[in-house]
Amino acid sequence: MSTVQNCLRAAAAAILAVGLSAGVAVAPAQAAAPLKMKANLQIEKYRNDNSGRYELIINGFVSMSPEEARRYVAEGPRATLRVFGDDPSYDNLRGGPYFFDTNGGVGSIFARTGIGGIDIVSRLVVEPSMLNEDNGWYEGAGDEIFARLRFVAKNGQEVTVDTNVVKGEF
Repeated sequence: MSTVQNCLRAAAAAILAVGLSAGVAVAPAQAAAPLKMKANLQIEKYRNDNSGRYELIINGFVSMSPEEARRYVAEGPRATLRVFGDDPSYDNLRGGPYFFDTNGGVGSIFARTGIGGIDIVSRLVVEPSMLNEDNGWYEGAGDEIFARLRFVAKNGQEVTVDTNVVKGEF
């Protein structure tokens, strides 16, 4: 093999090596991990008066590291809450949307220290008529209520989850 051919092969190998190393060095941007959330609903008689009203207590938790939670809360996320009646044919909207963020509204959003994550807490006081979603004739006796909680971060990430269904006669 001639010296020229050896030089050309060496140059081609060098160009190929540089091209491959450049390709490996330029990795695609990693997408943020999807948010995961769970939520719970409790319905209790409102204790502060004798009006017959109820208090809805909604506790949500978005899983993430403590560092991520502090960053998300510092950026100012928001949450939306809706209350539904649970029926076999369709879920009828009973109340909402209710909005809140780190500055207030119908609830609060804060970073959980230590173990990480974001807590979303809301307490709504409502009239019994809001929860009385079944007429007892067509849909049967009793009411079935759940809440739908939506968390939206400033970067556009969002997650929506339905709470447990609470049964009762309101």
